[in-house]
Amino acid sequence: MSLTESARKFRSGLKLVFVAAFVYYIVILLVIPTGKKMIAVLFPPKNPPTVTYGLLDPLTFEPKPINSKTPRYSLNTTDGKLPTGLPNRMYVYKIKDHPFSFQSGKDAQKDAAFLGFNDSDLASNLKEDIYKWKKLSTGSTLEIDIRTKELSLFTDIPRNENAYPKGILDHNIAEKAVVNLFKAIWRYNDSLYPSSYVKIKFGTIYNGRLVQAKSTRDRQIAMTDIYRLINNYPIVGPDPSVGLLHAIVRNPTKDSTPLNYPIIEAHYWEIDTESNATYPILTVQEAWKALQENKAVITHVREKDYNPFEEYTPLNVDIILINNIYLAYYETNDKQQYLQPIYLFEGNFQTKGTEGGEITLYYPAIRGEWIKKVEME
Repeated sequence: MSLTESARKFRSGLKLVFVAAFVYYIVILLVIPTGKKMIAVLFPPKNPPTVTYGLLDPLTFEPKPINSKTPRYSLNTTDGKLPTGLPNRMYVYKIKDHPFSFQSGKDAQKDAAFLGFNDSDLASNLKEDIYKWKKLSTGSTLEIDIRTKELSLFTDIPRNENAYPKGILDHNIAEKAVVNLFKAIWRYNDSLYPSSYVKIKFGTIYNGRLVQAKSTRDRQIAMTDIYRLINNYPIVGPDPSVGLLHAIVRNPTKDSTPLNYPIIEAHYWEIDTESNATYPILTVQEAWKALQENKAVITHVREKDYNPFEEYTPLNVDIILINNIYLAYYETNDKQQYLQPIYLFEGNFQTKGTEGGEITLYYPAIRGEWIKKVEME
């Protein structure tokens, strides 16, 4: 074969490659998407989303600040792929309003009495919406919002170190204590709580500060967080490491004292589980693309072997390795109308090539056309 003939055949083959590539991209970018739309029009789904509640309010997340501006993302699942088999629509549930009651003030006083506060500890006017108590003997403060049932109790635990003996706490004692606590103050009435689960971290007092207990014999208190499930999906709050029912407990005595439950944060919302509202959601591919475009929100980030009893301080985050992606529901500390689904991305972050710690990001799952537009001022 002559060089001229070889060159001619090479040029012909090259043209075929370009034509094939052109046809391939036309099919991928135009033919297939158009075909899918036509099929969707001609053969609509048998059970389309009901979108009963119309346009939904946009979700508001509480971002954890980091020192890096644009971290890089890498998929690090066990098979190196995005999850499959996720639904194309999800239920949206109505959150019940707290009914008005003339009894709410007396109920708050009963809750305070159970927690060890009496009338002599009152630090507010009972005509206000938020009742406040202070107990100087233990360094404790209690606030209860009689409209929302939001409850916050803080006690200086290291100051009362002798009230927390070591080595008598285990998971069963801690879980029983926190469940009995929230039942006693009527924050455990939602129908989903019987199937809830509790996460527990044990702590000890060392050099005047709370740190995580490394051995059973060092345990003095237990940090407990209660989470609900709905239709087998977890319900998470602004920080997935903190339940909307959160408390630090000891093995409680029969005395009514703040030392039994020295720290409590309770945000109580009942969910209407009888909802028939379904909404279309983003595909996991769309959610992953949004994550790579830095549109997802970091809601939890902590360094390796962090102290869960200390406040978070911003960290350097260079690379984020996503180990797990799944759907969950999001509820806030403040009242919202509806419980909406989100994509939850869990993983680890690295800083300068070393493992930095754990990280979680949220992204709304409901498709944008069903979310109200925020008007810019």
